[in-house]
Amino acid sequence: MSFEQYDLSPDLLNGLVDTRIEKPTPLQQEVIPQALEGKHLLVKNESEDNGAFLIPALQKLIANGEVNGTRILILTPSIERAKAIDEMIWAMGYHAQVSSTSLSMKGDKVAQEQAVLDEAPVIVANPGRLVDILEKTKKTFTDLECVVIDEAHNMENFSLVGRVKSIFEFIENQPQVLIFSGTMNNATKQLAENALKNPELIGFQSTDIEEKKAVEPAEIDEEEVKEKLEQASVKVVLNPEEKKDNKESEKIQNQDQDGEDDKEVKPAVIDQKEVEAKLEKASVKVVLNPEKKEPENKTDSGSDSDKAPVEKLKEASVSVVLKKDQTDEPSVPKNLEQGYINVPPRMKISTLMAHLENSKVERILVFTASKRTADRLFRIILKKSWGVVSVDESINKETFNERFQKFTSNEMKILIVGGMSATDIEIDKVTQVINYDVPNEVEEYRYRAELVGSKKAGQMVSLVSKMDRDDIEKITNEVGYAPEEIKLPEEVKKKKKGKNSNNKKRNNKQSKPHNKTRRSSSNNKKAKKKKETADNSYGLPRPSYDGLSGGREGDRSGGVFGWVKKLFN
Repeated sequence: MSFEQYDLSPDLLNGLVDTRIEKPTPLQQEVIPQALEGKHLLVKNESEDNGAFLIPALQKLIANGEVNGTRILILTPSIERAKAIDEMIWAMGYHAQVSSTSLSMKGDKVAQEQAVLDEAPVIVANPGRLVDILEKTKKTFTDLECVVIDEAHNMENFSLVGRVKSIFEFIENQPQVLIFSGTMNNATKQLAENALKNPELIGFQSTDIEEKKAVEPAEIDEEEVKEKLEQASVKVVLNPEEKKDNKESEKIQNQDQDGEDDKEVKPAVIDQKEVEAKLEKASVKVVLNPEKKEPENKTDSGSDSDKAPVEKLKEASVSVVLKKDQTDEPSVPKNLEQGYINVPPRMKISTLMAHLENSKVERILVFTASKRTADRLFRIILKKSWGVVSVDESINKETFNERFQKFTSNEMKILIVGGMSATDIEIDKVTQVINYDVPNEVEEYRYRAELVGSKKAGQMVSLVSKMDRDDIEKITNEVGYAPEEIKLPEEVKKKKKGKNSNNKKRNNKQSKPHNKTRRSSSNNKKAKKKKETADNSYGLPRPSYDGLSGGREGDRSGGVFGWVKKLFN
């Protein structure tokens, strides 16, 4: 048995060779044909066979060509699983330039929100993080083709079943649903009943669901749980070392005693004003304007429930000064040459490489939105022997300084900065700044402009993909000096033309009868050749979501802004 029988895309077949998946597993032989037919499936997956759902899902995405919007959604309960699945998508979909993003509970939530808003084609997510983002952004999915619920049996933990159900409320169309579970527990049964329509069962029997129904535990009343929690006796003291006056101590003691006497017959009532008053007296406070004197009647002002939250913060006592001595915003010099290149879909790297090839200047600084994108560009540019180093916030200070010194000493021509702000790069010798990912903050654009602002031949170039256009328009409107469009390099034009021609030929071939045996033979030759040259550890530069079309991963604030962000978080 081989994957040729499923008429998979040649690019996907090459991806399977890269990942050393040579023939379908028994589970894949059962799942792939039915999944490609669009059926809803409930599959027993005890071996954690990722390929069983990734192969048909990626084939659907690739077969439909270049499409807009999120098409594949994969929900998995584990942070580690989300990362592993995302990496497998990278390897399998490398040749087809499949882009994806991972939304885990440990990731940068701001970057993840942007990835959802930018409609990454494939999203791998922990349900808790995704539902939080959807509820905050009010984003809905309108063009999903396939939803995969991985390890459904583990959704029983941390109330994830309810969160998965909530995610389906943000899906406006009717996608195919594939549920993979190790066992038929209550979580699997609930998800199957909620999401599947006339499903095919693989590894499970219809009696499994019926038997479970007879012993199904009672539903949990969330309101009842909340009421009981409100009556709990655990207390949190923010300032245990602060001495209270006698009146306050007596008041709290009396309240505690009353609560103990009546707790069985009288539910506790939370007095919001009293809570706010106690918080005002806490020993850890944050003040946004340390120079402002606190009002004398602090208790009265603190108990005013109508006072705006910002006003209450202003009355706190710990000072955090955001560059107090810096009154002027960064500006874009009028003599700075600003340009942008409209990048065709899935050709951002080709455009960058062609631009660098044609650029005669030295000392080029390339900004990317994430470490992963920086790493990928570094590997590609390194093969050109132009002299390149990369830095990001994950490396230690010694390594950072060593790489940075190679650039400032003219030993290296190109410095790639991944997921860092221009405020973290102290340099005044840059000739050209390239925004591989257009910043979504005008201030960051200005900071990058200052790095080349003093140079007469200074230039800043932005690579503008479809999802970058809103950002570049916002920057243009606020900065006041519109960047000029730079023509697409001729090499990229030719590649684009050839790509369009190939797409037309492929479409023509698909519309005509074809010889499957001949095609299979051709694919076998390609797969065999690729297998001979495949790297032992995948060794491929990642075509991730942020690498292809402008990623949003990574903290752009940097410096004191990043410190304050962490403080508030």
